[in-house]
Amino acid sequence: MKSFFFFLFALLPLFQYTPALAHASKYIMHSSGLYIGQGRNHVAVLASAGSDHTEIVPFVLDTQADGTHFIALPQADKPLYLGLGDVDGWTTFFLHEKKGGYAQYAIEQTGGKYVKLRNIKTGKYLGTDASHEGATLYSDKSGTDENHLWQIADKVVLPSSADTLS
Repeated sequence: MKSFFFFLFALLPLFQYTPALAHASKYIMHSSGLYIGQGRNHVAVLASAGSDHTEIVPFVLDTQADGTHFIALPQADKPLYLGLGDVDGWTTFFLHEKKGGYAQYAIEQTGGKYVKLRNIKTGKYLGTDASHEGATLYSDKSGTDENHLWQIADKVVLPSSADTLS
């Protein structure tokens, strides 16, 4: 009987409700077929499936009343939010706080299978300067380049040449 209660106690965290993060996990795929992942020092980078150097991370879209989103990386203790850090005006990090629009994005349809993610504070788009594993994400892009396009997916899919723009 004691082991049964221990088993139930061990399962308790699985049933706790977190209002802001009570949504299905999503993955954000770059036009290159790589995904948003976490690099060193909480820097957001492009990651590939099965890599030893980068890790693809699942997100939840914390939708606000105005239709914008906080892109949250669930953690056991406190979520991290995709957004601009204090280092410069463009590098994108995983932040511990929702900082006044710096970690808030509008999802804009492109008319095709891709979306653009516009940072609310800067009005600029999330993108990269390159399309290789480990490339840093920036939130200062014009939104006019294929490196500024994303797909929001329910699962990780290994890319094929037909799935990318390049």
